[in-house]
Amino acid sequence: MPTLSEPKRRRHLLGSSRSIRGLLERRWLVVVLALALTGLGAAITGLLFTGGINLLKDWRLELLNDFPAWVVLPALGGFGGLLSGWLISNLAPAAGGAGITHIMGFLRHRAVPMGLQVGLVKLVAGIIAIGSGFPLGPEGPAVQMGGSVAWQMSRWLKAPAAFRRMIVAAGGGAGIAAVFSAPIGGFIYGCRRSSRSG
Repeated sequence: MPTLSEPKRRRHLLGSSRSIRGLLERRWLVVVLALALTGLGAAITGLLFTGGINLLKDWRLELLNDFPAWVVLPALGGFGGLLSGWLISNLAPAAGGAGITHIMGFLRHRAVPMGLQVGLVKLVAGIIAIGSGFPLGPEGPAVQMGGSVAWQMSRWLKAPAAFRRMIVAAGGGAGIAAVFSAPIGGFIYGCRRSSRSG
């Protein structure tokens, strides 16, 4: 999106805040439910994500007790990479990559595929990739899964674009909070991202 001049930027922000205020006045209960379900969805995906990674990690360690590392590690890494890559390329190509850049692009008004399918593929492919030994961190998938759940809630709510950006930022923060057990860190992430999304 091209850079707006200061007067145009102020009008844009004023229009955004009016649309959010109007949504809150007309459908405040639905907004509260959408926010609660976003937090719950991000928490559930975060718990499933960390639980799945730990389950595969424990299984990998058990295999290392029974077989040599030169057999187990390349076999698991190769199979995990092939399976997670196949899932992403065939079911949701938008689930590829770190995840944070997708959410940041959406917050900057770029067309980014979002939704539950992207979040679920990111969940399963991330568990498989990280659990099979890939040196990846959970922060990117956490942000993208939480943001995808939030986007879906805002879509069901038929929320204006400004509110969608706010709830996606909050969903990303909820994902961070769930995966790292860091509610204050997730809150700060959500505030920081939403303040830069205007």
